[in-house]
Amino acid sequence: MVALGGLVLIATYVVFGLLLNDYWVGWIAMLLAISAVLLQRIDTSYVEKLAPVPVLTKIIGYLLALIGILALVEDLRFSDGTLNEFPDVIGAVAAYAGYVIAYLGARSIKA
Repeated sequence: MVALGGLVLIATYVVFGLLLNDYWVGWIAMLLAISAVLLQRIDTSYVEKLAPVPVLTKIIGYLLALIGILALVEDLRFSDGTLNEFPDVIGAVAAYAGYVIAYLGARSIKA
């Protein structure tokens, strides 16, 4: 589910950031989302030297959740011009959904 949350964040970035130019997901969140997706696809022998794959996936999921909390606080605190149009709000809700999915996925991993 962490990879699913990463895919939701990548889709939010592409649709609402690149195509509509409304709501942008941060670059650190994008790096973590891409790594969450690619971590499930790469050969585990390279990754196992660092740490087991479930542990790394859990760390990435919790980091995405932390970034999601920071993004929510930033959007609420500086709401003077960030979420003033409908596509901005939908993009923000989609990004928050990606962060929550990544958190729930990280929480469900037994490592």
